[in-house]
Amino acid sequence: MEEFRGMNELRFRVRPDTAVSLTLAGKKPGIAAHAQVEELAFAQQPGADPRRYDRLIGAALEGDKFYFAREDSVEAAWHVVDPILDDTTPVYAYPPGTWGPTAADHLLPTGTSWRNPGG
Repeated sequence: MEEFRGMNELRFRVRPDTAVSLTLAGKKPGIAAHAQVEELAFAQQPGADPRRYDRLIGAALEGDKFYFAREDSVEAAWHVVDPILDDTTPVYAYPPGTWGPTAADHLLPTGTSWRNPGG
C-alpha cells in the first residue's frame, strides 16, 4: 500500500492573494491500494472585491431589500431630524458638566423633574 502520510494539507495564504486550499489523499477506487489526491481551492480573483456601491447597486437592481431601510422608518427619522434642519427648534447653550439648559425643564409634565441617576 502506498504511503498516505503528509498528503493531507490545509493551507491559508494571506498575501499576495488571499486563498484557502485543502488537499486530501484517499484510496483510489479499485482493488489496488493506490493513492488518489484531490484538492479543493478557493482563491480571491484579482478585482473580485466589490467597489463601494457595487453591492448596493446590484441589490437595488435585483430587488433585494436587505441593505435598504423601509420607507416608514426613513419618514420617521426625517420627522425627528427635519425640525432641527429647518431651524425651527432652538439650540440652547449651557455650561459643560451641568444638567443642561433650564428650557429642558419645560419638556417634562407639570410637577415632575429630571432624576439624577448618579445621586
